[in-house]
Amino acid sequence: MHRRFRDWIRPWNWSTRRWAFVLVGLMLASPFLTRWYCLWQIPDVALPFDEAEFLRGEDVAEEDDAFVEYQAAIHTFTANRSKWMINESSAGDPWDSVDKALVHPDQPRDSKLDEWVRKNSITLDHYRRGGEKPRAKGPSLRTMDDIDTTLTPHSYLRRLARLARVQSLIREANDQVDTAWQWLRAILQSSRHAEATRIDVCRSIGIEIRAHAFQGIVHWSQSPLVTADQLRSARKEVQVEATRRTTRSDCSKGEYLCKRNTLLRKDAPDYLLPSWNKGIAANPAWLPLKQIGLWFLGQPEGMLRVQRQLLVNNGLAIDLPLSQRAATVPCDSALVLEVADKRVSGQMKPEALARVLDDANWRVEGTSLSVSRRYLDESIHRDETRLLALIVVLACQEYYRDHTEFPAAIKDLIPAYLDAIPSDPMLSSVVPITYRRNPDGNAVVGSVDENGIDDNNVTTVLDRLAKDVGYLISKPSQRNPSALAPSNIP
Repeated sequence: MHRRFRDWIRPWNWSTRRWAFVLVGLMLASPFLTRWYCLWQIPDVALPFDEAEFLRGEDVAEEDDAFVEYQAAIHTFTANRSKWMINESSAGDPWDSVDKALVHPDQPRDSKLDEWVRKNSITLDHYRRGGEKPRAKGPSLRTMDDIDTTLTPHSYLRRLARLARVQSLIREANDQVDTAWQWLRAILQSSRHAEATRIDVCRSIGIEIRAHAFQGIVHWSQSPLVTADQLRSARKEVQVEATRRTTRSDCSKGEYLCKRNTLLRKDAPDYLLPSWNKGIAANPAWLPLKQIGLWFLGQPEGMLRVQRQLLVNNGLAIDLPLSQRAATVPCDSALVLEVADKRVSGQMKPEALARVLDDANWRVEGTSLSVSRRYLDESIHRDETRLLALIVVLACQEYYRDHTEFPAAIKDLIPAYLDAIPSDPMLSSVVPITYRRNPDGNAVVGSVDENGIDDNNVTTVLDRLAKDVGYLISKPSQRNPSALAPSNIP
């Protein structure tokens, strides 16, 4: 017995037959060992939220669904644009005039722009009614994936928001400041509806739409016809609407479900490895072999484990402002936060998770719905900055109606106009938002951005190069008289 065992542990004494059996066994076991090794690198953790409860939020009655009206608006809008381009081809694309009006709202408008808005009156009516709906139902995360899902309605909402802003300028020019506010409120609410799908790209679209709403509200607040009561009511509505925005953590959950639906598709191999979908390999008959090959590589389970690890790591901490958030772990492909020493069973250390996320073997990227998570995080902080700056703008304009000047310091707004001085969301330390009254009597409010330096630069929606984020607060008496020029739109 001892001699037989000794022969087994001395491979150089093995017979050819034994070697053959061992090699064949290793060849058969190697794919399974490969899968085990790949998954061993990524411990499994439970999904950190109740999926059924999360998806229950998608249940919206048709009469409450804003996208019913938005789809009708898009239908009439596309039909009108086609007719316009055929009948008014010499006038060019009306969106050039739209952008010009938004960048220079106090300049005289092109007559063709007023005509374009008039022709889209039905479109705008549908859009405004959609903005009045309480909820919105986009693509369902139960079936949504990165391959077949299209977000055409969401993309059109950005155009409709710009058109609605022009409509608000026209109403304001006709001294209809109440109606102008209704259009701006519709834009603000449509931004929340755009985010209802709860994935990163929809959150990004919502931020862009909301930026247009904020810019329009700043301009509206400078009208000498807007009263202190209207400003106070607008400020309260903006604050309420802000609480309804989709959270960053909800977007992370939605992203996971969308990626999971994509990875579990039968044709996922062609999606994960585009090089496998060329030449002879593009034949659908090869798909089962591709699926088997991926399974032996631990996919797509490995990628899903990485996404669950990211959800567990960031948790609700990702919703916190920078001043309260834990430090960020260096990672090129995702946002990974430091966590306390206490971790759930199977949770990876943030540093190890960051290394895995940067490994191309575990990334899910290159999709039509993908948005850089670091870019989105920065956009969310800019969105928060615009919101807080807008609230200060409305408070300052209200102060101006009462005192015929803007406050010398932001603390003068406490407590009659603001409960507290907002902190700068772009900084990792608790620093009050920047405010100053200029020698000409106007004021500036905003953030100094990540560099922590006041660059004396105020952004607009279309300004991508400005370093600071904020608004110029102009005195109503300094508004260009041409902004109140009568319009032929009733």
